Amino acid sequence: IVRILLPLHVVVTDRGVIGDFDRLVIEKITKEVRTKALLTQREGENGIRCFAEYLRPTRHALKGALDSGNLEIRVHSSHGKTYRFYSLNNDIMVMYLTEMFRPDVALLLTRQTHSRMIDDAIRTFDRLWNEAVDVGNALLETTYLA
Repeated sequence: IVRILLPLHVVVTDRGVIGDFDRLVIEKITKEVRTKALLTQREGENGIRCFAEYLRPTRHALKGALDSGNLEIRVHSSHGKTYRFYSLNNDIMVMYLTEMFRPDVALLLTRQTHSRMIDDAIRTFDRLWNEAVDVGNALLETTYLA
């Protein structure tokens, strides 16, 4: 399972469209791997429409993944200050250390070298995931990804 934790304020801006890395990750993992994408937002922020626009270049892959059940997308109404990361199972994680639209600093963490950090991030992700609202169906039911 791939877990993605993505603060909405990082990507919901007027600075451009989806970055190459995010697009590549989305297109690959949504075809081949069960993926949980958790979006966090700042208090009072409502960026799902802008986020859908951000994802528009990958809409066909996303729609197929949502339809197949390989991809779940949830939004948590707070915790906008969490780190942005991608993890594969409980074994490896890429954690961004900047809030830049196109990040320039990241850590590659493996279970062998950073097991505590990975475990803590996964526990936090799972707790937030259980509190979050599923928006996958809402994206499919609207024209955002049509």
